[in-house]
Amino acid sequence: MVNRPRTFLAAASAAAILGSVFLTSTPASATAGSCKSGDACLYYNSGYGGSKYGISGPVSDYAPYKFKGGNANGQRLKNNVASVRNMSTSLILTVFYNNTYNCKYACQKFPPGSKANLNSKMKNENASQLMNTGLDLSHKPV
Repeated sequence: MVNRPRTFLAAASAAAILGSVFLTSTPASATAGSCKSGDACLYYNSGYGGSKYGISGPVSDYAPYKFKGGNANGQRLKNNVASVRNMSTSLILTVFYNNTYNCKYACQKFPPGSKANLNSKMKNENASQLMNTGLDLSHKPV
């Protein structure tokens, strides 16, 4: 005899825990041209130069977001980011090559407070991001 209420409760608890750790509970907030504490600051040029865009939270597709001002005015973020600064003090930023947080081909992680140029697989080939506490649910980080 299977204890259905207990099985259901365990499954619901696991889903709630994974959902709360994998994604932040708030939708992305974004500011073209500036970055604030807690943001992923995305730069058009390597070395943190050129146009920048501050965005926080999970973003399943960078396509709707555009740089404003500077040398990339009007360009979409998607496939146009060359360097990144994680301005969060507690969350790990992961930038993904593909939409919807898929790390099968490539992704790059940025610990809290870190900055770096995107690697050769990721530079100008980026589509989504997650900011989380570090539980690694991705397939194969680069």
